[in-house]
Amino acid sequence: MNLIRFVQGNAQPEVDLKKTYDAIVVGSGAAGGMAAHVLTSHGMKVLMLEAGKKLDINAELKSTEWPYEHPRRGEMPPGHHALTLNEYTVRKPPYAAGSSYKSVYSYVQGWSGSDYSKNIVVDEKHHPYSGTNYAWVRARLLGGKTNIWGRLALRLSDYDFKAKSRDGYGEDWPISYADIAPYYDKVDLYLGISGVKENLPQLPDSLFHRPNRLAPAEAMRVALPDAEACIVILSGKVTIEAGGHTWRDIGERGSVFDDRAPYAVYLPPGEAAQIVAKTAAEIGVGSAPASAGPPARLIEPASMKRFKRGEGSNTRYVCDILPQTEPASHLLLVEVVTPAGHSSSYPPHKHDTDNLPAESSLEETYYHRLKPAQGFAFQRVYTDDRSIDEALAVEDHDVVLVPRGYHPVVVPHGYDSYYLNVMAGPKREWHFKNDPAHEWMLKR
Repeated sequence: MNLIRFVQGNAQPEVDLKKTYDAIVVGSGAAGGMAAHVLTSHGMKVLMLEAGKKLDINAELKSTEWPYEHPRRGEMPPGHHALTLNEYTVRKPPYAAGSSYKSVYSYVQGWSGSDYSKNIVVDEKHHPYSGTNYAWVRARLLGGKTNIWGRLALRLSDYDFKAKSRDGYGEDWPISYADIAPYYDKVDLYLGISGVKENLPQLPDSLFHRPNRLAPAEAMRVALPDAEACIVILSGKVTIEAGGHTWRDIGERGSVFDDRAPYAVYLPPGEAAQIVAKTAAEIGVGSAPASAGPPARLIEPASMKRFKRGEGSNTRYVCDILPQTEPASHLLLVEVVTPAGHSSSYPPHKHDTDNLPAESSLEETYYHRLKPAQGFAFQRVYTDDRSIDEALAVEDHDVVLVPRGYHPVVVPHGYDSYYLNVMAGPKREWHFKNDPAHEWMLKR
C-alpha cells in the first residue's frame, strides 16, 4: 500500500528565499520530518533544508524481488565494502581512510540485500566522519534513514529513564515512560509501526499496524486505546472476536467489485478485536480519535443502504457502511464503485469548514482499488487558494489523504474504480460545498 500525503509533490517550485519563514528545519529524516509536520500542521511556514536529493525509492528498493533475480543475489558489486564491527573497534575515524576499496559504507550495508540501499547511505570515502568513535549510519537524501527504517521504531522504557534507581548507573531522567507514552502513541498511529506485542518491560510495545491482507488462518489484532474503529471485510471470509461476541465466518465477497455490500464491525475506543482469516482476506480499518463510543457491534450487509448517484458519465454506485444515521462518535465510512470512463466525487466538493448546516469539517482518506489491477485512476486535491493543488495518478492499493479541499476522481476507459472513504471530524455530519466554478452542471 502506498500512502500519499500532501506535504510535497513531485514537481516543486524554486524556494523563495526572499520570503520570511516562521522556522527553518535542517534535515528531513525522522526528527526533521516530524518537526516540520508538527509546525506546519499548526499553521507555521517552514523552510526545510536537506543536503541530499530526492530518490525514486520505488525504483531504488525492490523488496519484492527474488534473490535469484539479482545478478549478485542482492550483494554490492566488487569494490564496495561495508565496515565490520572489528573495523569500528580497531580503527579511528575517518573509518574509510586508507581503505583500498572504491566505496566504503556503514555496517548496515553488511546486511543482506545491500545493493538496494547503497545509494541511500553515504559513502564514507566521499563523506568522511571525523568525530569520536561512533558507528554512525548516515543517509543524505530526502527522508533520510526513514527510507530504510522498515516501519521499526523501538521505545525507551523506565530501564532507560530511571536507570540510576534501577541499577545504580547513570542518572535518572526528569521524565518517566508514563510521561512520554502518549506521545509515542500519537507517532505510532500517524506512521504505522510493524511488529507484534511481546509484553517486555525493557522494550514497551508500540501500537502496531498490521497487514490488511491476510492469508488463510493468519490473524491480526485491532486495539486502539484512544480511537474508535470500523473494521470492513473488503473481501474473503473471517471470524472476529470483540466485546464478548464471536462473529464466525463473516464475509461474502470475493472482491470489492462484487455486487454486494460488505460486513463490518464497529469498535469503541479501547475495545480489542481479534480477526482470523478463514480464506484469503482483505481488511480495511478506519479509525478516528474518540473518548467514548457505543458498544462493539456487527454491521450486516442488509443494514447498509446501496444506491446510484449521478447521471450519465458521472454515475457511480455507493454503499453507506457507517453513515451519520448509525451510532458512532466521529467516524463515517462509505464505499464507491465508479465504472470505467466515469467520474466521482464530482462535481468537485469539499467539507473542510465548520459552517453547518451548509458545510461540515471532515478529514477524509481514499483507499483505491482498480479492476484490472494494473490500472490507474486520477485524483486531484486542491483548495480555493491553491495552497494545495495536486494531481495524482493513483494505482491499486494506494491511499490518498485529503486534509482539506476539493477531491474529484476520474477513471480512464477500460478500468473500474473502487474506493473506501473514511471521514471524521468534530461533528459527525456530512455536509459539503461544491466548487462554484463547476456547480453549473448540476443546474442543467
